[in-house]
Parts: sequence; structure tokens; C-alpha cells
Amino acid sequence: MGRRHAAQVRAAHMNRPIHLFDDWEGLVRSLARPERLALFSDFDGTLASIRSNPADARMLAGLRPLLATCARRQVLTGIISGRRLPDVQRRVGVRGAWYAGVHGYSLVSPSNRRFQRLNQTGWERIAAATAQLSRSLEGLAGIRVESKDAVVSIHYRGAPAGNRRRAGWLVRSLLAQSQGLRLVSGRKVWEILPAGNVDKASAIRFILRQDGPRPVRIFLGDDVADEAVFRSMRGITVLVGTRRSTAARYWLRSPVEVRQFLERCLQLWT
Repeated sequence: MGRRHAAQVRAAHMNRPIHLFDDWEGLVRSLARPERLALFSDFDGTLASIRSNPADARMLAGLRPLLATCARRQVLTGIISGRRLPDVQRRVGVRGAWYAGVHGYSLVSPSNRRFQRLNQTGWERIAAATAQLSRSLEGLAGIRVESKDAVVSIHYRGAPAGNRRRAGWLVRSLLAQSQGLRLVSGRKVWEILPAGNVDKASAIRFILRQDGPRPVRIFLGDDVADEAVFRSMRGITVLVGTRRSTAARYWLRSPVEVRQFLERCLQLWT
């Protein structure tokens, strides 16, 4: 009953988002004062196009200076990613921003203060899961196990259907046999995390506690893991990518339209 109820709650929050630019006039007043804004964004699929090999992802040209200008103009700016913290820092490269890696387990502030939100038990459980999956999935073409400290990711983009089914069965078996783990599904990836309430939404709340609340909050994301923010954050929530049923209020087609959105914001502040 608990699982069914959770699914019903999620479904109740889903809707067909409207294109953000179609409601631009209604948003202008909210966006007009940068010192009141907190802008948070995912990386892959939002600031960078999805690539078959995640190592090939690059932030869309022109976005870095726009984000840097937001940070300079008193907008609380944060990048919230499933990637490892040093990886997302290197790929974005904006000074004055907060960064949250591995779904919010590792964070760094604009002043370079670092935070870890995983205890020793969680580390040990993820290490054991990583070792077991590395062994059991070895040799399955198209399946790749990636250790990200607090998370173990199983990538299956390009894997044959049989290998994908086999990998999925092994992942589910591990979760059934292990305590203190949970699964988050993304675009062609399964991610195993420690049980608990650390996710992208809690990472944003953590940043707002550290840096000070902002009355107007914006979040842009593209993936299933971003729905936790879309459901819980009061503010301007924006799905990026193919329009689908989502808890986000608004929708943008691509990182190109994210760039256009930031350009419009900066025009309001001139």
C-alpha cells in the first residue's frame, strides 16, 4: 500500500508544462530583481546536450559567461548534478557559484567551503554494492559500472536488449538482498544511492540554509532525478528537453532555449 500511495502522490503532481516563453510577461515581475533570485540548474541535458559517452558532454557555447554574470549580479547560482563534484566543477567553470555533485552528497560553496553529506555506513554500503556489481556485470557488452563515491551508476546506453535485461535483473537482485540502498533511474542509467533523504531537492534546501533564503527560486532540469525538485520546490520549475508529463510548471526545448532564457533575464537587469 505504501508504494502504491507514493505512486499516486507522484501522479497527482504531474502535468503537461507550458512553454516558459508563453508566460514570459507573467514572469517578468518575479525575475526583475536579481538580488531576490536563486537559480539552480542540472548539467547534462540542461546546460549541455546529452551524449552517448558522458565524457563527451560540453556546456553549450555562451552559457558560461551568462551564468557568471548571474552570479556577479547577486543571483544565488547553483549547479546540481549527478556527476562527481570535481567533474561538474571543471565542466561548468563558473566562479561564484555553488556546486552539488552526486545528487547532493558533495557540495562546495563559492568560497570553496566543502560539505560531505554521507556517513561511514553509507560509504561502506556503496563500496560493497560497487564491488558486487563490477563482478556480476563484467563482460556484458554495453554495460558500464561507474563509481562516484556516494553513488554507483550502471550505464546501459547502447547495450543490446538482452544485456540490458540481464543487468536490470542483477541490479534489482542486489537491491532486494541489501539493506540501506535505493535506486534512482535516469536516462539510460540506473543509480544506486544510500537510503535516506539526500537528493537534488535536499541539496537545494541545504544551499539555501547556508547562503540565505531567496524568495524567488528557479530550477532547470531534464531527468527523472530532477522531478524531486519539481515536486517540492516552490518557484519557477522548468523541464528542459522533450515535453512530457512532469511536475515542472514550465518547459524549454533544449540548452539553446536555456541560453535564451538567461539572455532575457540579463536584459531585464540592464
